[in-house]
Formats: sequence, structure tokens, C-alpha cells
Amino acid sequence: MASIALPVYPGVALRRGAVGVDTALIQTELTAFGFVVTVDGIYGNGTTKAVVAYQATRGLEADGVVGKITWDKMIGEYAAKFPSNPVPYPGIVMNPGALGSCVKWFQTNQNGLRTLYPAQPQLAGDGVYGSGTTQAARLFQRQFGLGIDGQVGKNTWTTFSSVLMAQAQGSPAKVKPVYPGSPLQQGSSGDSVRCVQSYLAVVKQKNGLNYPTPSIDGIFGSVTKSAVIGFQAAYNLKIDGIVGSGTWQKLVQEFNMTL
Repeated sequence: MASIALPVYPGVALRRGAVGVDTALIQTELTAFGFVVTVDGIYGNGTTKAVVAYQATRGLEADGVVGKITWDKMIGEYAAKFPSNPVPYPGIVMNPGALGSCVKWFQTNQNGLRTLYPAQPQLAGDGVYGSGTTQAARLFQRQFGLGIDGQVGKNTWTTFSSVLMAQAQGSPAKVKPVYPGSPLQQGSSGDSVRCVQSYLAVVKQKNGLNYPTPSIDGIFGSVTKSAVIGFQAAYNLKIDGIVGSGTWQKLVQEFNMTL
């Protein structure tokens, strides 16, 4: 079965006093292996004891510290045990200000999604949950019909993982963005415009259509309007350069057919 990239060692050992999503991920995996630990993202006495027990049963140095050897062993063992869901939701929401390997995992994998879903922005992959990562999370949520808050909670993490797995297995997930509620036209801006631009670009390329390729920048300018007109003409829609509900639905449908 095709799989996905796993979170890499964060570069700094996790030990008593560590806090954050990476600690929560370790706690979640320990729980899955049968060790008793609270999943709260706080590396306290209970987590230290659970890590010691895990290390002792796997022939590792039982020091209660998750260095690279323990991290790689734990991450790999979980993925082998649960190949259909190799990276579990850590148990706490990942949001602006979060740091570490789990953030980097989201960033680098969402960059990989851009080959099929170019509305997603290019991220630095630095493990820092800043404004770019927030935008990426919002766009992912919009494209896949989730609640939009720019945070990676359980629903977003689970959907993100399933989309990654679908891509790895060669059966890409269909997008299902909700119509924004009012027409998009020249002068409009935002994530919905960015989605429209990306769908127009992909449909043009895949189907050999003849209209300008808009920049995927979230700004509905004259080039985007011309592209919409070309798309509408190609699919016998009302030709007005405005993305109303009918053009939106047809554009999403045609984009999904390219996947």
C-alpha cells in the first residue's frame, strides 16, 4: 500500500518540560501502543515514565527522553501498525504559534498537494505556524468543504491525511468547495477567487482550452475575467465574466474531472 511521508525528528530531543504538538503526537502513539499517558502536549512525569517503559520493551536506552532513535522507532512502529492512518491526530489543535515537526509535516505535505491543487500556497517548511501556514490551512479547509478557521484540529488533520493517502495511492480526492454565497467578479479578492483561478488554470491545461491563464493570487482582475469568459464560452454558460453559482459548480465539476 502506498503511504505518505512521516514526521521527521524535530532536531531537539523531547524531554520533561517540553510542551506542544510534537509531545502530544508522542503521547498519542504511546497510548496506541498500550502505555498509560495523558495526551495533553505536556511532557511531565507520566510521559517520562511511559517513554521509559516503551524504550525498555524495545531494547532502547531507557532514559525517558525522545531523541532521534526513539522518535524514529516510535514513528515507524506506529506507521507499520496502522498503515491506513500512519500519522495520527496528535490530540491537540495545531494553530498559529505552534512549532516543531508536526507543523513541518503539515507544511511540506501541503506543498506536495500543490501539484494537484495549485490553489494551495508554497510554504517554507520551517516548522513555524505563521500566517502562511494559516492561509494554507484555510485554503485546504475551503477546498474540501470543512469549517474554515485556519487551525488544524482533528477534522482538518484527518481529512488532510486522507487526501494525502488518496494522492499517494493515485486516486486523488475531489474538491468540494462551498459556493461563497455571492458572485465573484472583477474587483473581488480572497481565497475563493484563488480557488477559481487555480481551477481555471488546470482545466485549461488539461482540456486544451483557449483562454488566458490567470495568476493564482486571489485578485479578480481583467485576466481572470477573460479566463472566466473563455471558460463560460467553452461550456455553453452565460457569458458575463462573473462566477455565479452555475459557473462555480461547473468549474468545480470540470476541475474534479481532471484529477
